This record gives sequence, C-alpha cells and structure tokens, in this order.
Amino acid sequence: MAASMTAMDDIDDDEAEWLSSGSSKKSHSKFNFFDDSVTDDARDLVRRWKVQKDDDDDDEEETDSINWDGTPASTIGYKASRPGGSPAVSHSPVTKSSTLPLSPGAGPPPVTRHVKTSAGPTHNRSQSLTIGKSLKFSSDRHVASSSTLKGQFSMSDPSIEEVISSNVPAKSVSKLEMELSDLKRALQIAKREKWRQPSAYETVRAIIQGEPYGLEMCKTKEQKLALLDEAIKMHDGNAITAAVLFLQNTLKGSVFNLELSRRPTAVNHYLSYLRAHYEMDKLEETLGMLGRTEEAAMMRYKLATTIKDPRAKIKHLQRCLSAHFRDPSLVTEAGLLEEQISILERQGPIEDSDARAEQEGKVLAFRENPRRASIINMPVITTLYYCCFYHYDLPENNLASPMAIKKTHQLTEKQFLWTALGARSRLKRWKDVETLLTAKSWFGGTKMKSVIGFDKVVAVLHKTGAPSDILSKYLKLVDDVERRLTLAKKYGCHDAVVDTYIALRDRFELEAYMRKLPPRSKEYYYAEDALRNSAHKWKT
Repeated sequence: MAASMTAMDDIDDDEAEWLSSGSSKKSHSKFNFFDDSVTDDARDLVRRWKVQKDDDDDDEEETDSINWDGTPASTIGYKASRPGGSPAVSHSPVTKSSTLPLSPGAGPPPVTRHVKTSAGPTHNRSQSLTIGKSLKFSSDRHVASSSTLKGQFSMSDPSIEEVISSNVPAKSVSKLEMELSDLKRALQIAKREKWRQPSAYETVRAIIQGEPYGLEMCKTKEQKLALLDEAIKMHDGNAITAAVLFLQNTLKGSVFNLELSRRPTAVNHYLSYLRAHYEMDKLEETLGMLGRTEEAAMMRYKLATTIKDPRAKIKHLQRCLSAHFRDPSLVTEAGLLEEQISILERQGPIEDSDARAEQEGKVLAFRENPRRASIINMPVITTLYYCCFYHYDLPENNLASPMAIKKTHQLTEKQFLWTALGARSRLKRWKDVETLLTAKSWFGGTKMKSVIGFDKVVAVLHKTGAPSDILSKYLKLVDDVERRLTLAKKYGCHDAVVDTYIALRDRFELEAYMRKLPPRSKEYYYAEDALRNSAHKWKT
C-alpha cells in the first residue's frame, strides 16, 4: 500500500511538471491529454524528435546515469519503429532512477526513486503523462547529445581534403604542393643515384664543402689517383690529405710510395700530417724513401735532444749518428754530433765528482764559491769556463782539465784565453792572469802577448772588478796611443792617462787634466812630478 502511494505521488509530481511546461498562452488548469490541441503538440514533438533521430548515424542511443559511488542508476531506451511517425515505447521494463545530489565523501547512500512501467501498452492517463514528459525530456537531451557526438565524430576522423579546404588558405596549399613535389623529385633522384659512383670532382667538392662523402666507390688504381689529382688541382689541404690516406690504406706500399713521390704537393701534406700526429717512425721511413736523408737525420736528432736523462740521451745520439749521419753530405754535421756526444760523456763524471765533493765540503773552492748550476747539457765554452774556475791546475790526462777540453774539442787560442781570463780574473788570481798573457821569445826570454789584444784584456779585467793598478799595468801594453788614452779615461786609470800624455809630449793637455784631479791626491802629485821632470821632452 505504501509502495502504491509512493508511485501515485511520483505520477502526480510528473503530471504537475508536465502541466507547468505547457505553452504560455494556455491556461495552467488541467486538460485532457487526448484533446486535439494536445495531440497536435505531441505530434510536433514526435516529428522534431524523429528528424533528429534520422540525422544520427546510430539507430539507437542509450543514456546512462550513475550514482555518486559510480554504480549505474537507470537506463532509458527509445525506438522509432512505427511508420506513422509516433514514437513506440519499448515494452521492456524501464526503471527510472533519480539520485539526490550529495557532496562527495562519507554520507548516507543516495535516495533513489524507481518507477516501473508495464510490459503491455495501456492508455492510462498517469502512464501517458509520464511517457509524454519522459519523451520531451529525453528528446531535448537527445538533441544536445546527438549534436555533441556528431561534432566529436566529425572532428576525430576528418579527411585530408576537408582539412585543407576548411583550414588552409589556397596560397599555402599551393606552396605545400610545390614542396611536396620537390621532395618527391629529390627522393626519386636519391634512389636513382644511390649506387651511382660520383665523379672525382663531385667527391672533392663534397670534402671541401663539408658534405657527407665516401671514397669506397673508387675501386681501381686509376680512380684513386684521379681523386688525388683532382684534390691537388683544387688546392685544398684537407682533400689532399684525405685522398693520400685513402691511397695509403688501399694500395701496396711500393705503389703508394712511387705515386706519392711523383706528386710533391701530396708529399708535403702527407709529411705535415705525420708530424702533426707524431708518427715519427713512419715519417722517418717516408723521408728515407724520398731520399731526404738530411731532413730525416735532423728529425731524429731533434727527438734525441729532447731526452732529459744524460745516459739515455747519449745512447740515442749515438744511434742517430750511426743511422743517419754516415751520408757523405753530412760529414760536417757528423763531426759536430761526435763532439756533442764527447762533451756529454765528459760532463757526466765531472758533475758526479763535484757534486759529491761539494756535499762533503772538503774542497776550498766549493766552499768559497758554491756551484750555481749543473754543467750537464752545457755548451763546450761553458764547460771550459767551469773547469777553469774549479779545476784550472789539473793535468791534461784528467777529464776536468781545461787543456784537455781545449785539445779534444779543438778550441782556438782566442776561445781559450778569453774564457780562462774571465774565470781566473773573477777569482782575483792575478798571477794566473799574468801567466796566461806571458809568452816565450825567440831567445828564451819572455814577453807579454795577447792574441785577443790588450784592449780586450783590459775590458775583461774591468768587468770582473780588477783594481786600477792592474788595469794600468795592461793599459800600457796597448799599442795604439790614442786608443790607450781613451780606455784610460774610460776606466779611470789616472796614472795611465798621465803616462800617455807624457808619451804624446803634450804638456798643455796634461796640465788641463791635472786641474781636474782632486788636489793633494796621489794622482795629482804624480801628474805634478811629471810636469816638473826636466827629462821629459814636450811639444812646442
């Protein structure tokens, strides 16, 4: 009984909603559903619904509604099967469910109202009202849903012609068509020329322009040489180097060397490549094959001189001497290399002995003048200076003897005197300096002699801090009087200046120079005594 009352209440609510949704011109009073005016409105409604139904691709549409918990609430289906144009209601039981809106989350389950229609068609007023209302509501919703679905399907699978005709301007379409035709043409050309061998000019041009290229298509010797000749003709170093390396990897060594020797430009680029990549063995072999023995010898010598260890350096220099400097055109260079090996062999034992003696502190020379640097890898003149400084009195059979170095390396008298004079004068060993400048005469006597000239001797002595009396002693031995006077004034040797004026018999200049000297000084009295001496003859 309660269920029937609930159903009746639902029917009354639907009837009220149906009556309230009528035309505004009609009265809101109750009317008969089967009146002619009502029937006409229903027919119009059915006609509009049928038109929308025919436009749709599907013969059937279902509208599902769900509760807040995601479970299906009701399913309402309609079929247009009557030819007369009026809708035919499905005889399957339909459950109408309305769910009260609830906020998502915890809460009581949704309240649902169910209305069941009987399987057979009846003309019950309440049922007719319910069906009419449902038809109108479902028709409106079907129209909206159908238009929405139609728009979605029409946008999901459009054809290319529709997109182009609707969204792209005609100018853009023509431009795209031209680009497409160009791409198709390029693809056809690429497929056609995929296995075509490019010419030497095209390959070299690709190398120069940085484009992808391949040299494997060149199979024969003539093709490879044509590629190299084309690279030389276009004067591009990268292309020449690439072609030469390709020939090196694909030709026999003898053929490669023969063809390379015929092309000097390719040879120079290949040698530069080997130097840049430190392929010294290959570089040496190539230079020897080309007959450039001097260049190969200097390259190997340069590598040997970069070694730091003295013993290893000596071994590499000896190997270089025996392998590359036996050519008749390198006789002079071979002699120089032998002297370098000899001085290195001499410097090693001297350095070891002196380092040990300096560390022990037993040698006075090392205590008074500590060594500043090692003599390893030093030149011959520097080694001679070192030995004159620390080992001047050693006999000739000693490795550190200055005379032994002079004899072994064939030093001249000027080289030896200049070096020894600087070393001994820096130590203030004036007796050794005098011995160096003393020579024997024809009759067993001695005389002062200098192969570098006494003016150079005075310059060396002044540089090493010799006193004025020592300088004056050797200034008197300068043969040119004017040169002697200039040097005496330059180095401040007043006694030498006075003696030079006496030798020139120039009393006037001597008096003028005496006035420049400090009064009552030793030099002043020396000049005054010279002027008073009646034995001196003066110019008139």
